[in-house]
Amino acid sequence: MAINVLFVLLLASYLTVLECKLPVLNLRVLSIQKFLWTEEQIWTFNTTKPPNNLCQVDELRNMKKTSIYFVRCFHLNLRKICKKILGKFSRFRTQRMEVDMTGRNFTVYEDILYTSKTLGCAVIMVTTKHLNTQAWKKHIL
Repeated sequence: MAINVLFVLLLASYLTVLECKLPVLNLRVLSIQKFLWTEEQIWTFNTTKPPNNLCQVDELRNMKKTSIYFVRCFHLNLRKICKKILGKFSRFRTQRMEVDMTGRNFTVYEDILYTSKTLGCAVIMVTTKHLNTQAWKKHIL
């Protein structure tokens, strides 16, 4: 009798995990490089970052195996600002890109946390490495 109860509990637990489709079962490797490889503009849809720059859009200019060159435009105080940015892909962490912020005394990392199956949208965490580390999430559509 105890074996039957144990079997039923294990079976119910297994089916619950399958039904919930927990991330543990998702073996898909996230790649920021694959997400950014598009001719379409990538718009920042929502962010937890302070609302200084609105309507942010990234546009691919050139991509290589180890890096990406793109233009990031946004509005700041009713002025449109565009910056040329170099992103460097990590060989060991496919979800990470180091963003070269020339003239700054900190490093910015963008880590992809989620992508849709079609790579049409993603959630990206942006962190800065400085004396006091800050982090914010950027939701992209």
